[in-house]
Amino acid sequence: MGKVFIALNENAQLMLERIRIDRDPEDALEFITQVVLPQFKDQDLQRRSKMSDPSNK
Repeated sequence: MGKVFIALNENAQLMLERIRIDRDPEDALEFITQVVLPQFKDQDLQRRSKMSDPSNK
């Protein structure tokens, strides 16, 4: 699997910083499932659609 890049808006960056400071595993999991995972899934769908597109070969 290749690298995945995500963008965090200011609110997400603040949430991540708070999680880093508090070291709260529940908040960290919530952040991953609500912020990171949806972006990862979007990128995976885009990658898969490019791979299946016959004009892309």
